[in-house]
Amino acid sequence: DQPDQAAFRQPQDWYNPMILVDGGNQPYLPRADKDEAPTIAGDALKVATDWAMERETQAFIVYHQGKIRHEAYMDGFHDTSPISSHSWVKTLHGIVTGFAVADGDIASLDDPIENYLHEWKDDPRGQITVRQVLENRTGLAAPFDNQGQPWSQGIQSVEGADIWGTTLLTPLEKEPGSAFAHNNPNTQLLGMILHRATGKNFAAYLGEKLWKPMGAQRGALRKDGNGGNVISYCCF
Repeated sequence: DQPDQAAFRQPQDWYNPMILVDGGNQPYLPRADKDEAPTIAGDALKVATDWAMERETQAFIVYHQGKIRHEAYMDGFHDTSPISSHSWVKTLHGIVTGFAVADGDIASLDDPIENYLHEWKDDPRGQITVRQVLENRTGLAAPFDNQGQPWSQGIQSVEGADIWGTTLLTPLEKEPGSAFAHNNPNTQLLGMILHRATGKNFAAYLGEKLWKPMGAQRGALRKDGNGGNVISYCCF
């Protein structure tokens, strides 16, 4: 059975309190005119589109030779629908870290993160490098949720009122650099490092350096409270 398409939208109130990520006004990517000769065979596009839609893909866009050549959207979605990106936002952390390095706000990817997170000064976790955070090789443990108990680190990371404090409680499980792990605290740490290094929270920095210049429409990230910190590891 196909799931209810409404289930693919995060309820708007789930993003409260939210912080906006500024976008640009120019077109995001140019579209090919309808009378242009196709650059990709139509039957190939159909096979790819069918494959994507069968897997409940919200937006399937083919960009080829400098223009958008094909678009398809799941029922109920269109080209301006807000979509919750979930862990795709982790990739954006890596991109904007490049700006921070280029601008000299982060001196080196091999800096120990205690240079930016003084809370871990003289702590073994402080010797984790920025590069290891980027590569998800910190050795930090994944947050436990203890069967959904509200006091658990996993639940506090999603619904708690202190995302920085919760993230800084993450214990070291393995030798930094020894193993890869897709780990939400890693990305949250990177957002915190960028905040400390640039003096701008992740939402503001993302908008300034990437989202607005590329012409993408504005988006939103969650905060852990009114006047609180940005929850950057998920769900832009």
